Amino acid sequence: MNRKSTYVLLGAAVLCAFLLILAVGSMNHDPDVRYNYTSEKSTGFVSASTGNYIEPSSGNMFIIVYIRACNDHADSVSTGPLTWAWKIQANGQEYSTSLYTYSHPLHGGADIMRGYSAKFALVFEIPANTATYAIKEQYQWGFESVERDTSIVV
Repeated sequence: MNRKSTYVLLGAAVLCAFLLILAVGSMNHDPDVRYNYTSEKSTGFVSASTGNYIEPSSGNMFIIVYIRACNDHADSVSTGPLTWAWKIQANGQEYSTSLYTYSHPLHGGADIMRGYSAKFALVFEIPANTATYAIKEQYQWGFESVERDTSIVV
């Protein structure tokens, strides 16, 4: 075996070892953040900032999604609606978080430090005649692994 073949073989062995380490490291890894959620239809709520009753536009209703997130391993996790970029799918359309999220008494915006949990809400405005809807979970986080844990009490 010549020197070039030895280097190729050695390089392939190192690459295989690296891929094996990556594969084993990603197995059985506890998530950084665990969460659970519930949702409800609503005709309005009292604003946290003004105390006024906030109602959806005529012909619409609110869907309020309550989330409890537990930060097990990340340095900190934002509870803001830009991080928890969830959507509601209803009547063949997709709805983003409403600006009314920021008026809800449980609106996000704070960080959850490692070892703590927090409950917060996302508000969506959809047509009032919607019988069923689906929640589409999306995250704008970088490296954190996120997993739903239905044993968490919201």
